[in-house]
Amino acid sequence: MDRVGSSTNHLFLHLSCLLAFHLYFHQNLCPVPSFLVLDQPSQVCFPEIYPYETLKDNYELYIKSLDIIEVKAIFKFLLKYTKEYYKDFQIILLEHAFIDEPWFTELLVEEQWIDDKALIPSSWIN
Repeated sequence: MDRVGSSTNHLFLHLSCLLAFHLYFHQNLCPVPSFLVLDQPSQVCFPEIYPYETLKDNYELYIKSLDIIEVKAIFKFLLKYTKEYYKDFQIILLEHAFIDEPWFTELLVEEQWIDDKALIPSSWIN
């Protein structure tokens, strides 16, 4: 594993393994729930929120960023799995990264929880 490369490569290996197990369970009628919960898989690209927040304010830099390209690849990989391999599978993705493109925003169950819609409103803190 130490020669796999970047953290993103490690993440893709883990995701591939988890999704392969679920596909195997599904195809062999194993009684395993057909969902996966992922908490911030983009964190391998953005270990801190600051670089991501900086990119959001500079669109030209944002679309050229290797980190953003990798995050899009992660999300598209997960989407492809649910569309092409296992249509009844549900991926619950808890994520800070936001891709402002229709293929991503159409999948959202909730709007972004920012500002007044935050999980913990600022009025509770003050």
